[in-house]
Amino acid sequence: MLVNKRAKAFQKARAFFQERGITETDCPLLSRFASIDAHIDLIEAQTFQGRRFLITSPEYAMKRLLSEGAPDIYFLGHVFRDSEQGSRHSPEFTMAEWYRHHFTMEEMIQETLDFCKLFTGALPVESYTYHEAFRYFAGQEVGETDLDLVMINEIEPRMNKEALTVIYHFPANQAALAVREGHIAHRFEIYAGGLELCNGYHELADPVEQKARFIEENNKRHELCKAALPIDTFLLDAIESLPPCSGVAVGFDRLLMLEWGAKHIEEVQLFSWNNI
Repeated sequence: MLVNKRAKAFQKARAFFQERGITETDCPLLSRFASIDAHIDLIEAQTFQGRRFLITSPEYAMKRLLSEGAPDIYFLGHVFRDSEQGSRHSPEFTMAEWYRHHFTMEEMIQETLDFCKLFTGALPVESYTYHEAFRYFAGQEVGETDLDLVMINEIEPRMNKEALTVIYHFPANQAALAVREGHIAHRFEIYAGGLELCNGYHELADPVEQKARFIEENNKRHELCKAALPIDTFLLDAIESLPPCSGVAVGFDRLLMLEWGAKHIEEVQLFSWNNI
């Protein structure tokens, strides 16, 4: 029964974190501020105190906890993204996200692979820098074209179906919330058979740079005819005290799809979006 299968999957994930001394944390699902990304739309809620947003990730709240002295922490729960529905996407889905003090990106990649293999089995691992992936899979250099479209349409379909594929050292303009070093960003993603499983960073801890990136993303939203989103001043105040750390967010339902051989995300969810 699906209830039992999901329960066992949650137990397996929590045992993984417990063995590594990572503490589970609880995060609010509503925020007065927004996770700002040009390509991610948020679900809004109206409250007696005005507009709130359902979180697309617990990242901002978790970084505030880390800045206040929290140990290594993880979150395993629901997040929300509007306008995302299909065989691999649901507006409400389960995310596993965790942060490790003084972890390098390389250490975070290895731990994330260990976590993914709980559900995929002991698949071989193939690793490419972002530039290497463009050359190897798409036969081109990273240029001014829409990089996300090249990744989705040309690179992901050509990845080894029987391996976990790590893409790391993203271009600096694809840094998101990762530390930049010269022309590269300390960011990584892991795929299984062309299915994106996670997004991880060596975390940025500079509030001035972070605010500039939020403004840049809001400008991109304007170009896409989307409304600007409110910048999280709580986060900006907190990350000045953020300890050196790396973090990753993993699509938990996608891991279950791989483990159970499901073709559609609704097959691994107790309640699909169309049934709530």
